[in-house]
Amino acid sequence: MNNRIKKLTIASLAAISICIPFVVNFEGDEPVGYADPVGIPTAGVGHTGPDVIIGKWYDEATRQGWLKNDLAEAAAIVERCAPSTIDVYQRAAFVSFAYNVGAGKKGVKDGFCVLKNGNTPTHIKRARAKDKAGACKALLSWTKAGGKVLPGLVKRRKAEYELCMTEDET
Repeated sequence: MNNRIKKLTIASLAAISICIPFVVNFEGDEPVGYADPVGIPTAGVGHTGPDVIIGKWYDEATRQGWLKNDLAEAAAIVERCAPSTIDVYQRAAFVSFAYNVGAGKKGVKDGFCVLKNGNTPTHIKRARAKDKAGACKALLSWTKAGGKVLPGLVKRRKAEYELCMTEDET
């Protein structure tokens, strides 16, 4: 088990187990590096980074390693920026969302924790206010990539919203 996973809370580990099939369904698992809809080199289950080369084939062990590390990173982003009081389904939806958009960085790009303009995203503000419905609904507005609405993102955000709104029956 890698160090990143060891440092996650039990709530995040549970959320990862809920969202693994969800993320794989929306990201797919491509063994050959390709350019995503906005031109970012991608391989495996939506993995991006300097280690991805368009046209290169990656074995299953490499792709599974990326998936575990990328999910752990997404869960760590959620732990850092969302309140610890969110339930496991909201956390799972947020992990999927953070996996897709990243943390964000002021002046660079919008993301789970911070917007390009430096503001806090609505889903975080509402989650901190214990407004689960509002936090979940805010995910629905994240359907653009490269300035274009992408049908795949519309479907994913709707599914993340539904997962987010699932009631924890414990």
